[in-house]
Amino acid sequence: MVNTNTYQKNEKDQFIHCYTYDADNRITIVETSSDNLHFEKDAKYFYYDHGSLARVELGDKKFQAHLEDLKIQVLKFHPLQ
Repeated sequence: MVNTNTYQKNEKDQFIHCYTYDADNRITIVETSSDNLHFEKDAKYFYYDHGSLARVELGDKKFQAHLEDLKIQVLKFHPLQ
């Protein structure tokens, strides 16, 4: 399933977000465009077999972040009280 949101439609600063979902209704791909013809992949989401989010690839360079690594880094800067 694909869901598209258009902001400022038919204006010079038009901006389009396109969201793709898998069969379990989990977001899998986020793309953006300014002309509705050429889309850039902003994020790709990967899930474990049991359903939890496993990792995210960001941008066209496919920067990857494993959620456990991010959680550890966040806790270093913002320890739980």
